[in-house]
Amino acid sequence: MSELLRSQARDTNNPGAQMELGPEEILLLISRDPDKTAARLAQVKARREAEARKKVAEDAGRLLRSANARFRKAARTKDPSEAARLRLEAEARLEDLTQVDPAAWPWAKWMYAVRDRDMLVPVDGGAPVFEGLRIGRPNPWNPSRIDYAEFGRVVGASVGVREVGSATWTPQTLEQVSALNLEPGHLEPEWPEDPRADQAIIEHIDQQLRYGGSMASLNWKLATDAWLTRTWAKHGSRVVRHLARARSWYADSQKVPAVVKGKLRIAKGAVLESPEVVVLPPTEAGWQSYLELAPASGLKFTELDQAGEYWWDRRIPRDLLSKARKAAESQGKRGAA
Repeated sequence: MSELLRSQARDTNNPGAQMELGPEEILLLISRDPDKTAARLAQVKARREAEARKKVAEDAGRLLRSANARFRKAARTKDPSEAARLRLEAEARLEDLTQVDPAAWPWAKWMYAVRDRDMLVPVDGGAPVFEGLRIGRPNPWNPSRIDYAEFGRVVGASVGVREVGSATWTPQTLEQVSALNLEPGHLEPEWPEDPRADQAIIEHIDQQLRYGGSMASLNWKLATDAWLTRTWAKHGSRVVRHLARARSWYADSQKVPAVVKGKLRIAKGAVLESPEVVVLPPTEAGWQSYLELAPASGLKFTELDQAGEYWWDRRIPRDLLSKARKAAESQGKRGAA
């Protein structure tokens, strides 16, 4: 009999002794096999602790999703005071998350990316993922090999993912991200160099645009802006050349934003190879240039909106043209005065 049980037995034989036994001690005292009962109680305790950590992780995930929603809404809100209020609420949630036990939710180090990037946060409290996050995790079939990948744009309830050395971005759902079972040690690994990366991009462009002429065929709308910027600088001319030489059926559906003699135009087909045509890159910088050039282009809202969706997978602001007209009218009145 263990020392605890012997002590408890002595107290039982001594009516004057004060005893404070919990349920577990009582079970051990009356058990016919104390060792087996102790092992069983240890299992129950471990399960309860695991359930408690799971609840903490789920609650932390909800807090981060709430912060994400507020930061994203603040970015869309035009009222400065309302945007500031939303950001304060989001920051308060991040502050709450700093108090969470890292044994249950170890993602505080990465949560601050939510301030300027949309996040996908698993409901089970798993690792939040966002554009630009890189991971390296053991291959499930060969643990000695590390699989490297990076996450791209978050679009709705999915996120783009690209394996190292690949030119293909594929969507992953929230459930698929959770199934990766990412651990803190998997995030931000030393990124391997791949000498075949450029060749993979060239092969992808040639294969996807050999017979068709649609930008969507490349499936780069899920790519990170940093990857797109580097790739377009090196291989953008190759993409434009393929689009320019597409068959007429494909060319007719193209809506390529370009600058011609300082004016924004929507181009397609063979005209894309003209030396006067400068195609805007499908990057964040290209999108901002597009929005700046659009009001003075003379193009209709529908034309601009369709081209923005075709090239960047984005919709232009509803008031882009009307706001520019009002600003021009106001400027004209001040000049006349």
